[in-house]
Amino acid sequence: MKDNFILTFTGKKFYPFSANINDICLEDIAQALSNICRYNGHCPNFYSVSEHCVYVSNYLYKQYEDSEIALLGLLHDSAEAYIGDIPSPVKHLFSGIKDIENNLLNMIYSKLTNISVPLSEKRILDIKTADLTLLYTELNSFMSKKHKLPQLPKNFKVIPDFEFKFLEPKKALKLFVDKYFELKNEL
Repeated sequence: MKDNFILTFTGKKFYPFSANINDICLEDIAQALSNICRYNGHCPNFYSVSEHCVYVSNYLYKQYEDSEIALLGLLHDSAEAYIGDIPSPVKHLFSGIKDIENNLLNMIYSKLTNISVPLSEKRILDIKTADLTLLYTELNSFMSKKHKLPQLPKNFKVIPDFEFKFLEPKKALKLFVDKYFELKNEL
């Protein structure tokens, strides 16, 4: 299994089970995330992981006025560029996948942010809370039109009147890359 690789957009052989930090690059991550549709494609319009990540980043910046946590929020799903966006119910069945995802994410944070890893539990919780806030906002905004949704947990809120753009992949890629350099330059 250690010899299995994926071929990335930039032509690298990437070994998810024995990844090398030198093989991680923003171009591959941005390309992949802008072409991966959230909810395994079960949403009314194409909605990329990269667009979602920009919204998480913007939410974190608004909450904390901190470019560092906003950059971490932007990259919070970046391991999916190498292992795909595995739906949560499936991901929970495979105990090792979370370890692989966390290992990749720590490498990505190290390479693309120069922020020391592993992150503190508070940082992880802040990012997860923002991610779930966007998830519940997405569910309430565009997934609730065809689906009866479960009651939201009491400690989470939906962002009122949030406007999703449903960008095509090339525009989502540009938005993601522009946000990355904007935040990176503020550190």
